[in-house]
Amino acid sequence: MIAVALALAATAIALGAQARFGGGDGAAAFSHKASASRVRRTQMRMEQRVAPPFPISPRIGAGVAAAPVLSWRLQGTDGARVELCPTSDFDPATSRRLDVRGERLILPASWPTGVWYWRLRGRDGSTVGDRATPTWMLYVASPASFTPG
Repeated sequence: MIAVALALAATAIALGAQARFGGGDGAAAFSHKASASRVRRTQMRMEQRVAPPFPISPRIGAGVAAAPVLSWRLQGTDGARVELCPTSDFDPATSRRLDVRGERLILPASWPTGVWYWRLRGRDGSTVGDRATPTWMLYVASPASFTPG
C-alpha cells in the first residue's frame, strides 16, 4: 500500500513538472529556463549601459545671460546628448537635442530668452543612453535685463 502511494506521488510530481516546464525532462527544462533567465539579466542593451552624466551648472533655477554654458561630469562616456525644452514635458515638437563631445556646451548668444528645462543622456560614440538625468531649469535673460544674482 505504501509503495502504491509513493508511486502515485512520484507520478504526480513528474506530471506537474512536465506541465509547468513544458514536455520532456522536467529537470532539464527547469535547468534551461534558469540558465536563460540568468543570461537575459546579464545581457543589457547597449543603451542601458551608457550612464547619464552628472549635471553641474548652471544650478537649478539660475538666471544666465546670453551664451550660457551648460556643464556636467561624464560617467565613463565620451559625451552627452543635451535635451532642452521651454516646457518640462520635453514635448518632441518643441525640444532641441544637441549631441556634444566632452563636458560642456556653450549655447549660442542668439538662444531664445525665457525659461528652459534641460536634462542629459550619456553618449558613447554613436550610442545614446536611454536614461536621462533629472530635469534642471534655467532662465535665459536678455542682455539688457540681466543682473547676476
